[in-house]
Amino acid sequence: MLSPTHSELLTPIGMAHAREAVIARNSWFLHVSGEHCFNGLKQSGILPHNPGKAIETDLAEAIGDNSGCIVCLRPIFTLDTTPKREHDQIVLAISNSDLPLRVGIDWSYDGCWGLVDVLAHEAPHSISSNIFSEVVRRTGCVVSYDPVPLDVIRVWTTGTPQIDPAKWPLLSQTPIANVRILK
Repeated sequence: MLSPTHSELLTPIGMAHAREAVIARNSWFLHVSGEHCFNGLKQSGILPHNPGKAIETDLAEAIGDNSGCIVCLRPIFTLDTTPKREHDQIVLAISNSDLPLRVGIDWSYDGCWGLVDVLAHEAPHSISSNIFSEVVRRTGCVVSYDPVPLDVIRVWTTGTPQIDPAKWPLLSQTPIANVRILK
């Protein structure tokens, strides 16, 4: 069963307020993907996918989708949650104004999901959007239930500053040869 705070955050109004709160605190959001996904990303943008965990029935009903597909994003100056993978990776960025409308807490990791209720218990008079923003700050993760369109995605390239995605080129205009690869 979803807690009252989770239930509120999963409504369209709750998601809108959560989005407003998180973009007020963060200018850029990063997404890390395998280098082998480069061509697909250049065709379709960042598509939600299932992170490998079954979605709970209550959550699926609340968001209106039982696929469990999400896009994981990290605010640029939060804890670096870049996954360590066996394959080479690339770093993509979207501006806060381009953050999709339907956002949420990463339910695929219990620590993220459970922190909502911990913070709500510690500060029972806090509004849900502030709790959301604090969970994102502490965990370094926000999810989107919607795709990120290609035309708003930037890619970290060789010779561009890692901390300033505004100087990164658009993914759609960048050849793989220019992309900074994380080994």
